[in-house]
Amino acid sequence: LTIGFPYPDAPKCKLDWNALMCSAYAKAYAALGRETYREVAVRNLHFLLEKFKQDDGSGFYHVYKEGQAKYNAFLDDYAFLIEALVDVYEITFETEYLLQANRYMAHVLENFLDEEEKLFYFSSAQQADLPLRRKDLYDSATPSGNSTMVRNLQRLGILLGKAEYRSLATDMLLVMNEAIKKYPSSFGRWATSMISEVKGIPEVAVVGAGALELAPRIGKMFLPQKVLMASKDEDGRFPLLAARKATDDTLIYLCKDYTCQQPVKNISEFKRLVG
Repeated sequence: LTIGFPYPDAPKCKLDWNALMCSAYAKAYAALGRETYREVAVRNLHFLLEKFKQDDGSGFYHVYKEGQAKYNAFLDDYAFLIEALVDVYEITFETEYLLQANRYMAHVLENFLDEEEKLFYFSSAQQADLPLRRKDLYDSATPSGNSTMVRNLQRLGILLGKAEYRSLATDMLLVMNEAIKKYPSSFGRWATSMISEVKGIPEVAVVGAGALELAPRIGKMFLPQKVLMASKDEDGRFPLLAARKATDDTLIYLCKDYTCQQPVKNISEFKRLVG
């Protein structure tokens, strides 16, 4: 594996592998709280957004080498980049990352989605030089772009209040339902998203003066597949933060489908909520 940051002199850097690394650092920071991991995740993400973006702003390239980016990005590149943006949001709580993720999601939906089959092609519709557009579905050494997009659609659907994203994720899981049940070891990320679809995704919002200090402590907790938002102030752009009054007391909300339990003020009380 050759990565870009923190090794900018590497002979070749790939967008998808670097985005996977970025998510790994973000998750390591969430679990362990080591500031170095957070710094690497943020700096690597900015490296990707700067070096791989196409000049006209329409999309991304797949490879960066010797100061030049080239070859149109594939589904895996976009899927892992969107995932990295959401992962970095959940350790920084800078909403611009979510807005960027939404912009790139719109690009993927426009250029990669098979509207009839409700799955994504590996290559973009703009890559006219390819005689056949395949769909990669198996989760092997790395998760597939399609299964990663299901998770992205689920998370952004909640974080941004996009019901159409949640609906598409459901449609994709229905298409793959039989394969997931028969061969779960070949569709690991699909299976995880299927569990989230059936059991529900924990939605956690932390609002108030100490939100940005308290939220990382929740990030350390083992609460699989959760989405986490935090803000010092109410933010009407995001359903989980809307109508959550910010006060001197920091409040933690545990919700499902935006229906929340009575908020609590500390981690001990929150642990009792999640039981």
